[in-house]
Amino acid sequence: MRVTPVAAERAMKLLGIGQSTIGIVTLLAPAGRTKLVGMRWGGMTGEGLFGWRLFALRQVLLGAGVLAGVEPVRRANWLLQPADFVLFVRAYRTRSVPRRTAVLCLGLSTTALGVLVLRATATTDSRTAT
Repeated sequence: MRVTPVAAERAMKLLGIGQSTIGIVTLLAPAGRTKLVGMRWGGMTGEGLFGWRLFALRQVLLGAGVLAGVEPVRRANWLLQPADFVLFVRAYRTRSVPRRTAVLCLGLSTTALGVLVLRATATTDSRTAT
């Protein structure tokens, strides 16, 4: 299966929308909220909330950069997504976050990596271009 540059760019835009949405929802979630994506926010320490807010801000900035077509930000995903994947595998195994949260984050990292691979392998073959 061949992927056209147009299709790869659409996938990148969807990645940016997803990253931004995850970040915005996490940033705007009230600290007293009982649950969000499996996390018990109400029982979290200030340090835990701070860490998740930093992660959320990173997601917003990554998503905005991807949507704006900022190439260094798009390339930064090649470093950050594998790191996230490893981090959440460890989090799943050690139960440092609820397993539901770890599985969701693993799915998102895997999807992001898939989009990056699609973009890297996109072809301009005239038989597949539309």
